[in-house]
Amino acid sequence: MFVTAPVWGPVFIVVGVRDLLRLVPGTGRPIDGGSAPRQGHVVGFGLFVTVGLSAIFTAMLVSWLAFDLPPEGPARVPVALVAASLVSSLLFFPVVVISASLDMGVVERRARRASE
Repeated sequence: MFVTAPVWGPVFIVVGVRDLLRLVPGTGRPIDGGSAPRQGHVVGFGLFVTVGLSAIFTAMLVSWLAFDLPPEGPARVPVALVAASLVSSLLFFPVVVISASLDMGVVERRARRASE
């Protein structure tokens, strides 16, 4: 799991963009079958994931390059990309899991109330 951590950030960004593009035309409602929880009325979940990860990724990448962190020369760019991906994944992954869990808890409570 930790070996693949540097690719989680870009993967979540791609998944978020895909979810944003999978909206029903004219309604702004998501198409069923997306990767984000939909029944708790979290329509902006894909946007939340995409913007959050992109912001963290960009901040880390720009910081790495601006503060002239090692290594020197052309190797700095790939190292900065991996570092930005790793940081965005490690910082944002728990937020995604917690928000999805909270949303599913809301769905479960609504289902219990509806069945009573």
